[in-house]
Amino acid sequence: MKQFKSYFTIATLVTSLLVLSNIAFAQLPSLPKIPKDVTEKIPDLGKMTEGEPPITSSIKDAVTGISFLDDFDPPVFIPMTVLPRTTQGAFILERPGLYAFTAKSYCLKAGTYAPTTGDGYILAPLAGPKSAPVRKLLHATYTHPDITQREIQVLLWAIIARTKISDMPRNYQVTAAKVLSPKDIFELNNGALGLVPEDMMDEAFRGVSPAVRTILEAEARLRTKMTQGETSYEELEEIAVRFGAAPASEDDVDIPWGRWSFHPDGYFIRFLPRGYTSNNIQVYVPRDCLIEKDNLGRITAVCDRNSQRIEIEYAETPSPLVIAGDRQVRAYKFKKVRFINRMTIPPEMTTELVADWINTGYTLVGTPAGNGKPSYNAAYPGLDDRYEKATASLEDIDRIDQHLKIQGSTSDLVNLFHLKYALLDIVDNDRSGKHTWARYHVDLVSKVWQYEFSRRAGTFVWGQNSDESKNPLRTLFGHIERFLYPWSFANAAGNAKPTLDNTGNSSMPGSTGKQRGGNSNTGEADPCAQVQQALDFARNVKQAYENVDPSKYADGDAYNDAVIDELNNVLNKNGQASANPSSPENAPMGTHQTNCDLAPGGTGDAYNKDWAVYDNSTAQMFEDHIRNTRFNNGPDILWRGARAHEQVHMNTCRDKTSGGNKNGYKDYMDDPANRQKDEVAAYDEQIAKLQAWLDWKCK
Repeated sequence: MKQFKSYFTIATLVTSLLVLSNIAFAQLPSLPKIPKDVTEKIPDLGKMTEGEPPITSSIKDAVTGISFLDDFDPPVFIPMTVLPRTTQGAFILERPGLYAFTAKSYCLKAGTYAPTTGDGYILAPLAGPKSAPVRKLLHATYTHPDITQREIQVLLWAIIARTKISDMPRNYQVTAAKVLSPKDIFELNNGALGLVPEDMMDEAFRGVSPAVRTILEAEARLRTKMTQGETSYEELEEIAVRFGAAPASEDDVDIPWGRWSFHPDGYFIRFLPRGYTSNNIQVYVPRDCLIEKDNLGRITAVCDRNSQRIEIEYAETPSPLVIAGDRQVRAYKFKKVRFINRMTIPPEMTTELVADWINTGYTLVGTPAGNGKPSYNAAYPGLDDRYEKATASLEDIDRIDQHLKIQGSTSDLVNLFHLKYALLDIVDNDRSGKHTWARYHVDLVSKVWQYEFSRRAGTFVWGQNSDESKNPLRTLFGHIERFLYPWSFANAAGNAKPTLDNTGNSSMPGSTGKQRGGNSNTGEADPCAQVQQALDFARNVKQAYENVDPSKYADGDAYNDAVIDELNNVLNKNGQASANPSSPENAPMGTHQTNCDLAPGGTGDAYNKDWAVYDNSTAQMFEDHIRNTRFNNGPDILWRGARAHEQVHMNTCRDKTSGGNKNGYKDYMDDPANRQKDEVAAYDEQIAKLQAWLDWKCK
């Protein structure tokens, strides 16, 4: 049996090499015949213009970009490092949310221009005959922390330039052997090209287009430099990386900075490169959401599990306007639009912001065929623009559907297009200044759209539509799906939930003169924005307590209600209500009024479960429970700041209940002046912790 396996392995290897040697070179145009006397002097020149390049990923492979999400730019992301990882460093997307990670990145296309701020990059799979060893090197940034980023980049340039590993300096051969298998190195050596003398460059690449020639010359010069012995990294970089603005090409694709792409595993991703060595990768894993509709198919509400909500009522008159040339699309006037922004501000504050617009705006309903001719109508301003935007956005869906073979109705997705454009018009034209947070609340529609898109694509989604969950048959199928899912969902780690392995994603520029980016699972998460937001919220709550005069209220609860009203005014005035620092379902914690220990805060199922833990655990076990369940989406300083806040209340409680006075703390806090004093002191402590951390980490 061992002998059979050996023969089988050899046969497989030979077959694979034969197949690879016959693959057509699709990326470069046909080149003119090179004079015989030149080819005899230039080793392996024929190979230079035949076969596929080592990495073939191109802008043509970037097919899942979504223009509808171009204005989806959330202000705060959770550091991706809070997520568990596989042995290769891939992030396990175990819960929904917005995540960010600044990855070490690499140049995968020599002779092109490094990315700069403002350059649009988009998702494309890493592909090509040498993509496997390239991924191994990208994985090595995580699995071999002893190997430097520069060492990995040099080996990547060697692969791209088809350099013989055995001809490179000894230190690079040793590094390659740590990461690549003997078979990998054998195949790379076998596919290597010879050296092109510098004085033969013009003859060798005569007749080649300037863009292709630049790449071939850079690769040829890299081969020469990397086999000459001692060559500095800076010398190689000077050959491989160009800086500045890339010349325009007719093959360029207009991709704006920060365009989102749909990943087939069920999440959305975008790339914000910082030069060629660093790439800020942002991911949105959709939270389960709900769309409510009336009997005409019009959306009447959208909401998510965190109870963020938008409600719509439609006017009975006038009758809907039918789009000329496309009777499937109609315009309906709004009677009332309501935004509800429910917020929790750790450790103990909850509030709700509400904005209403009466008899303002309209939305389209229906899937555009693309041949409509909306005419000017003063009652429906911007009708033609809305119709064209929806038609263009639908093209993205059709393209992705075709590529991923997705089937099903697009009506909900299209009506969410219409609704978002309608709400943006309302918010952007509101000159009252009363609802500065509302612009960000429109993002709820984008989030619902992303959840619906993932669900329709059949990918992993968190939760189910509540209407479906009420259907017994749907519930039964749900149980079956959950049972089968661990075996049916394809991902490298074998986990039921999808993973983000940056090494499989190439970041592709819209400009053909810009570098194709390779990404790793090593880098750093930037928690500064998240901590800064928590600090801003804490300052806002403290300001609200200080703004309300306690002498005007009969008891502590009445005073606290007035503080919440004032907090809403402060949040709106300061523009700080654009994102929730934590789940609005529950305030994370409070102080038990008689035993003065940490206690669960809020209401609902999570609150009841917390009380069950509280009743059956030690104080330390309960603190660990709160830390792990309510503060597991951010840096530890968020917990420590909130815990310092609550310690002030616990100290006051122990002081006022000393001597057996069980109601001492309750009575003390029932006095509005005392409540103001204790809350301001607690927020001062929390603010000091957060500010000290920011000063240390982020300045």
